[in-house]
Amino acid sequence: MSKRSRRRARKASKKAGQAGERRQQNEEQEEKGFSSNPWLSRQTGFRAIWVISLLLAAFMVWQLWPAEGPIIAILWGVGFGAAIWGVFFLSLAFNTWVRGRRNE
Repeated sequence: MSKRSRRRARKASKKAGQAGERRQQNEEQEEKGFSSNPWLSRQTGFRAIWVISLLLAAFMVWQLWPAEGPIIAILWGVGFGAAIWGVFFLSLAFNTWVRGRRNE
């Protein structure tokens, strides 16, 4: 075996070792990412949902008031505000079913 081929073999084995280390680090990061804590607290999430649902309800009432009248506009606003909460609770139930309940 020549000097050049030995040098190439050493470089190749070194690269294979580094690739294995990188692969292991990536797997560890993926495990940490999957089991990480939520990025919003429950209280902050509920506040955000409240603000969004109230804003959407008010927007719907404001848009529909001239065309439909006050009672129909308010009913549409309440319906859209409730729809935000419905989507939230359905996604929360699905997440709990898939990932299980975690201690906080």
